[in-house]
Amino acid sequence: MNLPKRLQRYIIESQTYSFKKAPAYVKVMAFLYKLVGRKFLAKLFVTSDSCIGCKQCLTMCPNQAIDFRFHNPRRNSKCKGCLLCVYLCPNQAIILPLSTLIGGFLLLFLPYDAFIKELFSLQFSSLSMFLDTLLSLLLWSVGYIVCIFIFGKISFLFSTLPIVKKVRRNQYVAQIYRKIHPINVFPVILPKNNNNLNMPKV
Repeated sequence: MNLPKRLQRYIIESQTYSFKKAPAYVKVMAFLYKLVGRKFLAKLFVTSDSCIGCKQCLTMCPNQAIDFRFHNPRRNSKCKGCLLCVYLCPNQAIILPLSTLIGGFLLLFLPYDAFIKELFSLQFSSLSMFLDTLLSLLLWSVGYIVCIFIFGKISFLFSTLPIVKKVRRNQYVAQIYRKIHPINVFPVILPKNNNNLNMPKV
């Protein structure tokens, strides 16, 4: 399926509902996604066992940001978070894993600044309280970014295991995944009377 470039650009630039018409939770999710999700959240998507290896996500990606590892699509540094791969997947196989959501949240509470200070024997006692707080926040941010990067890689490898995909087929687990599917959280508005693209529905 070849999409016109104008339609591809439309999808890339219009991932979420109009702010004026959207429910409050969609406004919040849209704002957060456009703020941090494009460069971060989209790279954490994995595939369920619904993936048939058609590689449509690879061929339709406007940024050539997808390659296949262990027979699963993986997003590289070129990913812009446009979600086109998610929208065009014929089996809605691209999902955001619960382990990543929970793990990413729990990792927020680790004191990365304290770890880094102890590791490199850093002392900021001679600085003012403001500078000490600022440097601690900077170290915490660096630590979290590094940690979440490693966690993302591990999560991807973990998601390729057959037993993990088998668990996702459980009726209750599958229902949760449907509720948090990117198509539901970040829906798009398509141009009227458009027959070039059939959007999957979850």
